[in-house]
Amino acid sequence: MKKNLEPIDIKKALKALNKELKAKNVSDVIYTLGGAALYLMGYDERATTDVDDLRDVMDGSIYECSVRVAKKLGISEFWLNTGVAPIQKFFDEGWKKKCNLVFSDTNLKVYAVDRQTLINTKLAAVCQRPQGGDENDLVWLKANKKEFKLAKKYVKKNYSNIPVVVIDAFIAAVLNG
Repeated sequence: MKKNLEPIDIKKALKALNKELKAKNVSDVIYTLGGAALYLMGYDERATTDVDDLRDVMDGSIYECSVRVAKKLGISEFWLNTGVAPIQKFFDEGWKKKCNLVFSDTNLKVYAVDRQTLINTKLAAVCQRPQGGDENDLVWLKANKKEFKLAKKYVKKNYSNIPVVVIDAFIAAVLNG
């Protein structure tokens, strides 16, 4: 099984995960953001190495099924992971209610965070890792000035180490394309 992270076929992996869950007679729900969310929202050119799962802890059934999928597809065992789960503390209360269904099968449903939360987190990401491709994600989302104003407020509040001039520079770069 691969340990390094390489771009994966997200839909294929999720369908395989659904099959594994169904075999165990288990259903599951994943809340995601980032590259997987964008891909499942229609950004077909968006390659990603994983599916970020926003739950705090992955229970045994979903973990076991995801590892079996990794073995079968020859992808990293970390293709489904909870590494970004701590970011939830920055989200508005009731954030799950605003999520959008982006994948649905018999035993698996995947929801993506709402558009504004995605823009907020992508702006924070581009400010922290300028070469990470997040700027392209913001271009694809076609975020407008109002959305960027809210995103700037989010970044300033939650990432005080990022200078306002950096935030403004990335917003200008995306808006002025």
